[in-house]
Amino acid sequence: MPRPRHVNWCTLTPFNCRAQELDPEDYLTEVIKRLPHNATVKQAAALTPARIAAERRASDQQAA
Repeated sequence: MPRPRHVNWCTLTPFNCRAQELDPEDYLTEVIKRLPHNATVKQAAALTPARIAAERRASDQQAA
């Protein structure tokens, strides 16, 4: 049985960002600013491209 391949998050981030219509560099900059130095797994999981894109869409709708 073949071993599962390890996928580097750096490889997936640009793909996931583009799928959410986010600029990968802007996304990573925002994650670095928002993630505390002693972040838990739960806090890190809250900063996925999909969640940040949803937050941005919600704030854009409130501003309109």
